[in-house]
Amino acid sequence: MDHRRRGTAHRIPGTYFASIALALLALLLAACGGTTTGTGGGLNITKGTPMTTPRKTATPAPPTPVPPPYTFPYSWQPATVGAGTLANLAFAPSDPRTGYLCTVQSPAGGGGPLLYRTSDGGQNWTSLPLPNTSTAAYPTCSLFIDPLNASDVFYATSGLWRSQNGGASWSALTQPSVQGYPSLTLILLTVTQGRIVVEMGINGEGRLPNPLFASDDGGKTWKNIPQNLSSNGQKLLSGDLVGTMGATLVIYAMAPSSGGSGNYVPPAMPGGSQQPSGAYFTSTDGGATWNLLSVPDPTATILAFAPSADGTTYNILLTVLRRIQGASVAVPYFSKDGGQTWQQLPTLQGMAGGFPDPGSLGRLGAGIAPDSSILADARHTYAEEDSDAGIFQLNPADAAPAWRAVALSSIGTSGATGWQITPGPSGTRMWTIAFAQGQSGGTLGYLDLP
Repeated sequence: MDHRRRGTAHRIPGTYFASIALALLALLLAACGGTTTGTGGGLNITKGTPMTTPRKTATPAPPTPVPPPYTFPYSWQPATVGAGTLANLAFAPSDPRTGYLCTVQSPAGGGGPLLYRTSDGGQNWTSLPLPNTSTAAYPTCSLFIDPLNASDVFYATSGLWRSQNGGASWSALTQPSVQGYPSLTLILLTVTQGRIVVEMGINGEGRLPNPLFASDDGGKTWKNIPQNLSSNGQKLLSGDLVGTMGATLVIYAMAPSSGGSGNYVPPAMPGGSQQPSGAYFTSTDGGATWNLLSVPDPTATILAFAPSADGTTYNILLTVLRRIQGASVAVPYFSKDGGQTWQQLPTLQGMAGGFPDPGSLGRLGAGIAPDSSILADARHTYAEEDSDAGIFQLNPADAAPAWRAVALSSIGTSGATGWQITPGPSGTRMWTIAFAQGQSGGTLGYLDLP
């Protein structure tokens, strides 16, 4: 993360501006035959031509979002799960009908913190015991699930707990600590071959020199995972955890700047815009060794992983920003074999008269459905603002893959991001907790697609 120096604004005393205003007004009145007298620092107009109050310039209203020039055949439905302020939702990659949901104590003190579990794809939710008895108002909660075991779940608030029986009971874990960094936060957690792997960050702003840690004793002790990564003869910064494909870890490492400050310098892409340059790596032995993951472009951004329909491999979705006909365009690529081969897919450029911004594909949300079709959001840019252009779906297996609009990506005025995609009653079901701006809790909703 870039560190930017914040400047201090220089304030000019208000009396300075007041004295200038008095002088200008005195000159104006003198020209009109009037005089001024000051009383206690105030200004009294005693005689002369009456002054006209200047008109106030109205603040222009914010631009009105333009509705999409197409219709959506599907819409989000609200879902109710007990009480509490909804904060986090996770479904198990190995069994997407199993999911967990956590709430936090609301600022007003009503409801939460609570835990729930579903084993039928969200049709029913069962309350779980909390791992501790505290009811403090935690600002958030996080849930992580072993990618190969739906009953192995981790719950993080002010501490970290683990349940290996689907939330029936919990045990406390320690978290990594680093000398010189007293305040760390858990960013991501996964399990591979019995090893717990986490990425830690610095509270507030900043990045650890090596953010990856591993525990081989169930979270009692932790050690840094050595990386020593390089690509094309260039040494890279230590990587960030992207996710897992089954037992395979995936990380992303960026190129360091020439100044060695730990910040990366992105190369210029065609057309002059900047994209980060780095490389993806995989590990099948818990981080002991790393192998370069082949992607179509070093500036690629992986958006989603998902098990293939037969469970033998993983599907991957990524985008590469390119300058095409003067516009920034997100070019999507799909791999059905864990990154061994890649299929370039159509972009949104030119769709519906250019209403969806072609560079925004997957910016706020993206996922891969159980049938291997792709879902991604897009934005519409207007008057230096952006609005919801909808969720689009495409099946890479079609003879001529094409994007189609399926639903808005927002629920009312709340943004629906962080999708969880599971099998639905008759196809695919998308889950989300939609957060309105300025709210700590969200609205649970689902979207059924064929």
